[in-house]
Amino acid sequence: MGLLKKLASLLGGTGFGGDDDNVHWVYVRCNRCGEVIATRINLANDLSVEYGEDERPRGYYVRKLLTGTGARRCYQQVEVEIEFDASKRPVSQVARGGTLITREEYEAEAGT
Repeated sequence: MGLLKKLASLLGGTGFGGDDDNVHWVYVRCNRCGEVIATRINLANDLSVEYGEDERPRGYYVRKLLTGTGARRCYQQVEVEIEFDASKRPVSQVARGGTLITREEYEAEAGT
């Protein structure tokens, strides 16, 4: 087993694009240069809780600013906002400065 795979298994990660119940992947295309960007949202640590009147979590929220690699000399930020229900399932996703795309579109354009 390779050192990186062993380290990832010890830390509980499944690697890029892996299926992990505690992760939500988001894929966007920059509106300015067309670069595709992927980001990983850790559902255990990255979310902010929204409480209801009974002081129980009624949902969760995350906002991320993404910047591409700069390979196309574009450092435009893409803002992604996602709302989750109480079970941490996404209910709405919005991207500003970019367009949300599917994993398949990302993989086809990124060559992964």
